[in-house]
Amino acid sequence: MSESNEVYVLCGARSAQLAQKFLDVFLPCRKPLSFDYPYPQYSDYPTIVFENPVDVMNRLESDLTERYSLYWGELDIKTHTQSMLFFTNDGGMIAGVATYDSDLVNVLRRLSDLVGGRFGYLSFESPPPHTCHEFIAMCRVTDSPALVDGRIREETQSSS
Repeated sequence: MSESNEVYVLCGARSAQLAQKFLDVFLPCRKPLSFDYPYPQYSDYPTIVFENPVDVMNRLESDLTERYSLYWGELDIKTHTQSMLFFTNDGGMIAGVATYDSDLVNVLRRLSDLVGGRFGYLSFESPPPHTCHEFIAMCRVTDSPALVDGRIREETQSSS
């Protein structure tokens, strides 16, 4: 089997409802890849430990400076192996899918349309940056196909 690739898009809003919509479309048969959700994530002394990802997504919707990463695996493997959500520490939310789909530009387009994204890119086993600014900068300079200012750029921009 070929290697999976990752597609990331900066969502148009940091919203638990949008996160749920993304998951329902891209990974309807899913299981969370964590058993509990300490808050803040990776804290030695979390203020609360959530039991499910929905509760933590609801909290993250209003806690705009909290960074968090959530992962789901597919129960019935077909095209997507994993869906991911990254909440940035500057109020953004990044949706990601790891996929074996060979038409990655189409996946990028579908994902951006679904989440109202204007910036996105393709990657391989590398999580996205922690801020919206860094994410947008990555989209502008990547050699892979990318979504920049709402337009798909399929070829590397050569410098003269």
